[in-house]
Amino acid sequence: MLKIAVCDDEKIYRDMLADILNKYKNINAIDFEILFFENAEVYRENCRQNEEPDILLLDIEMGRQADGILLKEYLHEQGSRTKILFTTSHMEAMQEAFGENVCGFLTKPVSEEKLFYYLDRMCDFENQRKIVLVGKEKEIHTVKLQDILFIKSDGSYSCVVTKEKEAFCDKGLLEWEKELEGVSFFRIHKSCLVNLKHVLRVGEKVDLDNGEQLVIARWRKKELKEAYKQYLIDQV
Repeated sequence: MLKIAVCDDEKIYRDMLADILNKYKNINAIDFEILFFENAEVYRENCRQNEEPDILLLDIEMGRQADGILLKEYLHEQGSRTKILFTTSHMEAMQEAFGENVCGFLTKPVSEEKLFYYLDRMCDFENQRKIVLVGKEKEIHTVKLQDILFIKSDGSYSCVVTKEKEAFCDKGLLEWEKELEGVSFFRIHKSCLVNLKHVLRVGEKVDLDNGEQLVIARWRKKELKEAYKQYLIDQV
């Protein structure tokens, strides 16, 4: 399940964001877990012990220090992939808050309309969808779409590859291609579908964020570059 964290030292703003997030849930008929933290240290301790959230609504200034900015820098050093949406009453502090995984800024009191706008862009609920895989021996696996690096053909079966594992499935590649139409997957040759979400670079080969390289068919190279360019534009 998608996790959204709120880190703010003022209860009034934590409660305000909770109301807006729950309203967003109800309007869109979706579900996600909401976590609350009253300062950066409590948030850091939680991340050391638990899976980090997907999205963090982070106050820039908590107490007398710009704890939000220090926490952003800490998360960057740790290689965190959590998307950060800053909230602040001090717009002059924004200049220091830019950085990797920072998706935007909201001024307090937070506008419902603006938070909804960012949630629409950041949540990517389709990629949170879980896929059920039935293997060659009828074993069952589940995997999130967003965790799939690529899917490769294996005779009449297919092999679904994530950073953690490879799982065989009783679906052929053509069936996968139809099921994943409109999602961020692209066929790079007759035997492989790649998840553009994990692509770092398209050159002579496809460079993935786990260090692997995949071969591109010559007849797919131009279309792949166009599809990847459009994917990056859509993320902005």
